[in-house]
Amino acid sequence: MPKLYTRILKLLVYRSKIKRYLKKMATIVKNQEPLMVFAALSDIQYGDMDDGYNFKKTGKRYYRNALVFQKQVIEQWKNMTPEVKFILQLGDIIDGFNKRHGISESSLQKTLDVFGDFKTYHVIGNHELYNFDRAALMKTPLFSAGLPECKSSIASTNQFYYSFLPDASLRIIAIDTYEIAEIGWPESSTNYQEAMKYLENNINEDKNSCANMTGTDRRFARFNGGVSSTQLKWLNQLLEECDKKKENVIIIGHLPIHPSAAAVECLCWNYEEILSILYNHDCVISYMAGHDHVGGSGIDEHHIQHITIPAILETPPDRDPPMATLSLYNDILHIDGQYLLDNYDIKLKFPIV
Repeated sequence: MPKLYTRILKLLVYRSKIKRYLKKMATIVKNQEPLMVFAALSDIQYGDMDDGYNFKKTGKRYYRNALVFQKQVIEQWKNMTPEVKFILQLGDIIDGFNKRHGISESSLQKTLDVFGDFKTYHVIGNHELYNFDRAALMKTPLFSAGLPECKSSIASTNQFYYSFLPDASLRIIAIDTYEIAEIGWPESSTNYQEAMKYLENNINEDKNSCANMTGTDRRFARFNGGVSSTQLKWLNQLLEECDKKKENVIIIGHLPIHPSAAAVECLCWNYEEILSILYNHDCVISYMAGHDHVGGSGIDEHHIQHITIPAILETPPDRDPPMATLSLYNDILHIDGQYLLDNYDIKLKFPIV
């Protein structure tokens, strides 16, 4: 009994120290001027359609109100001081049902118009690929890899993965988690054929179903995808450069890559390969994704903060829409979350001096 009492006492003291530290960090953040402020959101999935439900009929989807919420979020960011420099849009900007109604182009234009003058960097998700093939997406503003500051001599010019450097101390890397996918590619393509091999792990006739599958095998569904060996090589080479230049790195993609931050059926097919590359480098501080509409977060064994941003689409109209406002300081990246998204203080791997 005395030993148990001692352990409980030590635990309470430890928790008290943690709380004091977090309070101290919050005070420091509050009193400092950030070096830069930017923002992120995900899964708007707008459509000029009546409300509906998700595939499992467990979550209501507010298609029209998604645009109302997007406008509300953008207005909040417009009125912030210091100013928000750019936005990260993490995929599924419009819903797949737009294709059925023949309004894919008009719906996309409406959502893009809301961003207005904000510099916005996009990644593509499964719903973009339900509406357009990849060749068509390259001709839209969603093809951020075509921007001058995002071009890389390492990456192929017709790929959707890219990186940019908004600050000398911070690099954003966008990966394409649907480079290997059954959606978006012609059946004759190598990428489609490779995707079909992944989907052999799905025992169901309907490859969009995860029924009768257990553990992380549930990720092998048609609505997910994977990263090619070419892209993995590009990512590894780029992170090597970031290590040498002491650049802190945030990686973004539509699909989550760690089981602590999302339901397993939402994970990238070859997430373990991506993690193995990240773990060989010191520079990565966070991975941010969408796709899992309820969101989630976790810190892996290499102290990388994984954050899955909840969907605007499934947020009830009487709530505040989920959004992330990120402030870069000398030694931390502070994230202000809203609604289902928490606040985070992420320690920089390379403090700014």
